[in-house]
This record gives sequence, C-alpha cells and structure tokens, in this order.
Amino acid sequence: MRTWILPTIVVFAAILAVAAFAADKDVEPAGKLTPAVVRTSKGDGPDGVGNTRDDTWQFWFQIMHDKNLYLKLSKATEALSEEIRKNGIKRKVWGPIGSTLPNPEHSEGWIYHSDWDGKREGVWGDVKAGQVLVVPYQEKADGGAICITYRIPADGKYAVTGKATDLEVDKTHRMATGARVFVDITSTKDGKTHRTGKRIVKPVAFGDKLGPVSVEFKSDPVTLKTGQLVRLVIDPVKVAYRDVTAVEFEVTPVK
Repeated sequence: MRTWILPTIVVFAAILAVAAFAADKDVEPAGKLTPAVVRTSKGDGPDGVGNTRDDTWQFWFQIMHDKNLYLKLSKATEALSEEIRKNGIKRKVWGPIGSTLPNPEHSEGWIYHSDWDGKREGVWGDVKAGQVLVVPYQEKADGGAICITYRIPADGKYAVTGKATDLEVDKTHRMATGARVFVDITSTKDGKTHRTGKRIVKPVAFGDKLGPVSVEFKSDPVTLKTGQLVRLVIDPVKVAYRDVTAVEFEVTPVK
C-alpha cells in the first residue's frame, strides 16, 4: 500500500543532487554592473532613493583638494526636469544633459549638482550600446577620478573581474593623456563619503598615447565583510580630456 513512497524519495533526492551540482558548477556573479543599475533614480535599497548607503551600487567622484576623499554624485538625470535637461543649472551644471555622449537620447545616469559639465561628466547607462560609461571630470587644470562601488551582501570570499575601454582614443592631442583603472576595498561610515582603501587590482593604463584601447583586469580571491565596498576607479592621467570609458565590472563569490 506504501510502495510509492520509496520511488518518490529517490526521485526527489535526484532532483536535489542535480540542482546542487548545477549551482556548484556555475556560480552566478553576486554583482554585475549593467546600464539598468546606473540609470535608475530609485536604487534597490528600502528608502527608494538611489545612490544612498543602502543601495548595492553607488557612484562617487574624487575631491581635488584631498584626492583620497570621494563624495557621492548627487543628481540622477532620470529625475531631472525638462528645463534642466535642456539648459542645465545656471552657473552650476552645463547642459544639455548627456548631449556629448555617444548615444545621448539613450543614456541616463548620475552627475553632480555644482560646477559640473552635465553634457558628459559622470556615470551613465547607455541602453542602445548596452554599456556603462564612466566619464572623469575636469576642474581647472586637473582631471578628477570617478568611481563605482559595489556593497558586499554577505561575509565571504569574492573575486573581481572587469574591463575598461577608451571610446574616444586620441593619439595626437597634447591633452590626450589616457587613464588608469584600478580596484580597491573601502568602507563608508556616514554613507556620504569614503576614502581610498586596500588595493586589490593595481592601476592599469589604457587609452590615447598611454596604453592599449582596452584592458581587462581581475583580482585574486579576497575575504570581505558585509557592507564593505568594492571600488572600481577610472582615474584620468593629468587631465580629463575626451575620456569616455566603457566599463565592465563583476564581483563574484568564490569557494
């Protein structure tokens, strides 16, 4: 009368074994940077506001008078009024917003609210090209770095992989000095600032006269704590001249 029980248990155990094998064989990235991640003004945290301390992905810029200090980019272009998108913010943000990017009509992202070239500087998600773009900023004679951070969801070991590609190579102009990409581990106490941390991928030069058009990078496995930030930095060399950079970035748990 109970002859069905044993076959059912065997089948159920087989299903669990196959699922476990598949999960072990192909570990999905804990964090994969995509255009959609960058474009949203709402983020994925419980407060419903993008680029705050509870969001998985956050976007920052380097302070010129203290180059180890980074602040949050403060404006989501998705949420800007049509007036600001067209004309910028008088004496603060130059517009039209995103107008000098490869695909302006298909790009949204994060910029700063003051002394900013809103036509290109910042972090952008281009849905037409399927790319995340990072554009360093220029302040007087200096180029400032832009970075993207991924917040670690759980204690464990992780590895980083990625790629940086110069989309505006110029090998002749004197200001075309290229850029560097590197990755480090940091944290934020107040959710609004962070400082340079422990380097896990050394700077790799690319673009213009400095190096190859495109470079790939990866880290060794590193043990991380919940809430730590894995930081991808695009750092212009000397000046930020036509440094539109397409980036790929994944943070994957490893055993």
